[in-house]
Amino acid sequence: VTAPTLVLGGRADPMLAPHDARRLARDLARGRYEAFDGGSFPSPGSAAACAAAITRFAVGPREGSPRAAS
Repeated sequence: VTAPTLVLGGRADPMLAPHDARRLARDLARGRYEAFDGGSFPSPGSAAACAAAITRFAVGPREGSPRAAS
């Protein structure tokens, strides 16, 4: 996989532990890991954090932002 890929995982996920999710993101050419509170699926309490992570990933860095310079 060479396309930008977001690996979004729960900090208490019993199916894909956070260290495995981070490793998956690291092993992908353009992978990025973001965690949310909860298990395998976002809960209503973590929905805003998940949506924000997806938006950051989809929009990407903006010109002049610290991330755009690196």
